[in-house]
Amino acid sequence: MGPQGGILWDLTDNARLPHKDHMAMSGRSVDMILEWTIDTDRHFSAERLIRWPMLRTLPDNTHASLQRRLSGPTSPVVSIEGQALS
Repeated sequence: MGPQGGILWDLTDNARLPHKDHMAMSGRSVDMILEWTIDTDRHFSAERLIRWPMLRTLPDNTHASLQRRLSGPTSPVVSIEGQALS
């Protein structure tokens, strides 16, 4: 644990790299699985699978939910008329 209660991982010793893990989060109308990797050069990458279980293509099939896989930058850039918000 970090000094302010957050999770802290010291990467100075790379004996445990590369490392890959995932976590799942669920709400009332959306689910997300975050898969993340740190390679031997300490580069972070993430892929997110977002599902909307209420938007099923087959009524009784829980695997037929609308889903979208997102990868790339860890945070999307929000812009208005081409100007990035800061």
